[in-house]
This record gives sequence, C-alpha cells and structure tokens, in this order.
Amino acid sequence: MKSDPIVEEIRASRRRLLRKAGGTLQGLARELRAWEAEHPERLAKVRRRRWTRAGEGAVKR
Repeated sequence: MKSDPIVEEIRASRRRLLRKAGGTLQGLARELRAWEAEHPERLAKVRRRRWTRAGEGAVKR
C-alpha cells in the first residue's frame, strides 16, 4: 500500500493532540473545550433545521 502524505500528516496531528491531552479522549475533549473558549470567533455558526417526518414528505420547514 502506498503512503499518502496527507493521511500521514493527519495521523501525526492526531498523535500530537492526543499526547498533549494526556492520551485520553476525555483529555482531548477538555482541550477542545478550552480552545473553543479561547477562540469563539473561529467556531462555525450552525443553524438548526427542523424537518418533518419521512412519512409526511420529508420537507424542510
């Protein structure tokens, strides 16, 4: 299997982030929440959409 430099970069970033967070998902979540609190302007603003049930035609409201 060929080595993909983009995949390798992503994996290296994942390893670095997990190492910084203490190697646990809980630590990673804590780090991400801290980053979000420091940089709220960098977060995406997502609007919630309401959908009807599939049996009702699945139309956006």
